[in-house]
Amino acid sequence: MENKITKEDTIAEVVQQYPMIVPILMNNGLHCIGCHIAQVESLEQGFKTHGVDETKIDEIIQEMNKKINEPIQIITITPEASKKIQEHMDNDNKKEHYVKVNVTQDVRENVYDITFEKEKTEDQELIEEQGLKVLIEKDDKYVIKGCIIRYENDRFVISNSNNPNL
Repeated sequence: MENKITKEDTIAEVVQQYPMIVPILMNNGLHCIGCHIAQVESLEQGFKTHGVDETKIDEIIQEMNKKINEPIQIITITPEASKKIQEHMDNDNKKEHYVKVNVTQDVRENVYDITFEKEKTEDQELIEEQGLKVLIEKDDKYVIKGCIIRYENDRFVISNSNNPNL
C-alpha cells in the first residue's frame, strides 16, 4: 500500500509523520514547519501564503509522495553494534527477547533509544537485521526509516539522516 500526502494535510501532521520531507518543504519556501500555525494550516494554504501557485503546489506534493514511498532500509545495525547488543542480551539473560528501537518525538528533535521486549504486539513491526529480531512501532516506521545504530567510543550512537532535527 502506497502512502500519500495530500495538499489538504496539515503541515504539522505531514512533518511529524514523514520527517524526511522537511528539506523539500524548506527548499520550496515553506519554512514555517515549527510555527504554531503549522498545526492547523494545510500544505496548500501554507504554500499559497508564501506565493506558490497551484501547479507548483501539485509538483511539490508529487515530489513529497515520491520521497515517502522510495524504498530504503528502515534500520541498519552495524556489525559492532549488533555484537554489543547481543552481549547485553546475554549478560541480562534476555537472549529470547526482541530488540526494540524507540523514538520519542518533540517539536525540535527525535530521540532514539534501545530496549528489550519479551513479546511482540500487533502494533509493532518485526525487522531482522544483523541476526537480531528488531521491533518498531508501526506508527513510527517513517520516523525511524533510515535509522543507523552504531557502537562507537563505548556507547551506542543512533542517527538518522532522513530525519533531520527541525
